[in-house]
Formats: sequence, C-alpha cells, structure tokens
Amino acid sequence: QHPFQDILLYSSAPVLKTVRMLDTLCREGYLAYEGESVALEGFQEKDALYFREHLFAEGARSGSLAILGLPSAGRNELVRTLAGIQRSAVKSMQSIDFVRITLPGNLNLTIFGVSVEETFLPVLEKISPSLIGGIFLIDYAEPERFEFINYLASRIMQIYEIPFVVGLTHVGEDAEAALQQFRKRFNLPSGIEVLPVRPDDFADARQLLYRLRRVGTENEEG
Repeated sequence: QHPFQDILLYSSAPVLKTVRMLDTLCREGYLAYEGESVALEGFQEKDALYFREHLFAEGARSGSLAILGLPSAGRNELVRTLAGIQRSAVKSMQSIDFVRITLPGNLNLTIFGVSVEETFLPVLEKISPSLIGGIFLIDYAEPERFEFINYLASRIMQIYEIPFVVGLTHVGEDAEAALQQFRKRFNLPSGIEVLPVRPDDFADARQLLYRLRRVGTENEEG
C-alpha cells in the first residue's frame, strides 16, 4: 500500500498529471483507493479446461463469445467483468464492446458485446465463424421490451447452431419470483436456461458460460 501523499511527493510528474494518472489506473482496475479495494477475478485452469472440452471446437485454441442486449441490461459491464484483470484492454466503438483475453493453457477468448438496438445482424454474421456461444442479457426492469427481445432471441437461436444462455439483470431481492414471472412472458426454445445475473459479479458472469446450452438439449449441471 502506498499513501496518496507519498505518491504525489515522489512522483517526477507534475501534481495534476500524477492525479490524473492515478485516477485512470483506478478506473481501469490496476489500482484501488484504500477502503474500496476490489480484487479482480479471472478464469482459472479448470475453467479453461471446461471451455476447451465443451465449448471450443476440437483442437481450437481460440474462440469468440457474443453478449447481446440493450444498453440498460449491463452489456458493457459484463464484458469488463469477464475480462477481469485484462479489463483495461476492452475497446468500445459505436454499439460494440470487445476484448481478447488470454486463458490458462494458452487459450484465447474474444468477447464481443453487441447492442441489439442497432442493426447488429451483419456484425453477428461477421463474427459467427468463431462463435462458441451467445449470451442474451435482458433487463428485468424493462418488461415493455420483452416482446422485442423475445423475437430477436428466438430468431438468433434458430439461425446460429451454437450454445446460448439468458442472463436476467436487475431482478431485485426475490430472484426466484422474477424468474417465474419472466418465464410466463418469455417464450424460449427448449433447453435454454435463464439465470439471474449481476453484471459486475465475476461468479455470476462465469456461471453464464457454464450454463451455455444448445437449443433442445437437456440441462446439465456445470
């Protein structure tokens, strides 16, 4: 730990520049102010083994994951959470966030966060050859958008024969009740799981990848 005043004292840069540099490092996850330290998590060897055996194509050492959703669902935040300590590498342009992270075992995973507000099908088509799975992130607090998202999700799941999962954000304190209400209004293909998720929680985000399923397959515990 380095007291703030010591950093300012020993820095060779002007004070204002030093403060700006510290703020940038904190926002990108390299540093944290005392009292609000957050240990960034990342994928472990067992995760990489699971991905290689169940998600990556045979013999492949790289693949892509698509996170689809409206901005309010927390798409950008989920991309950064999955990137973990590599979150500073996340790039954003227009309605797309993307990052390429290195997994244990010399595997590479490229994560694309794509807004479904824009014309996203050409983007999805372009990255589709490398896709190992897709996550639909849905904001439970916006039920008026369910019909639109339901149509898109059903269409995409019919077009692409890859595993999918649905992450439901902003479910409130009673997640089980929220899931029940959601399923009454959302018509998903058989085999697709729905999980409550906090986009800023690595354990929640990680679990989504373990619950990726192809349409029509039986549910299995990851």
